[in-house]
Amino acid sequence: MKKRVTWPLCAAIVCAAAGAAHAQTNVTLYGRVASGIDYQNNVAPTATSPGGSLWRAADNQWGTSMFGFMGKEDLGGGLQAVFRLESGFGAAQGKTNGDALFNRRSYVGLSSPTWGTLTAGKNLFISNDVWFLDPTGQQFIGSATLVRGRNWQGANNIVEYQSPTWGG
Repeated sequence: MKKRVTWPLCAAIVCAAAGAAHAQTNVTLYGRVASGIDYQNNVAPTATSPGGSLWRAADNQWGTSMFGFMGKEDLGGGLQAVFRLESGFGAAQGKTNGDALFNRRSYVGLSSPTWGTLTAGKNLFISNDVWFLDPTGQQFIGSATLVRGRNWQGANNIVEYQSPTWGG
């Protein structure tokens, strides 16, 4: 009677393939929670509140609370597929900022050390790329100080090309 050893062999092949696929893919989960406590005095009375002072949890106290996924897949020859999905939310109530789940960024693209990176989808405004030119780390000319309070707006249907580093 012949015995077949198909299950262990199949399991070994699947594990080896999963390991090879895992070695080529890089997915990162990132985020931050920006929350704090607000205190207000001289609050006017309303139908539901006697007025006076108010303590409450507050959202986005020095930045936007957000979470996201970004990753890349090696396609061979130095070419990589890239993606980013990012959502802003209010930490005090758990609501997303806007109607879409990935309301800050959601793009896909291709990246190469020789040709640069081409992405398409929802991304931050191109004016945010001024940061890369600011040797003082956004202290004087970076987009963070050009227009205060703009909450790092983005736009849909952006196609962006970033060149590779040329000459150092």
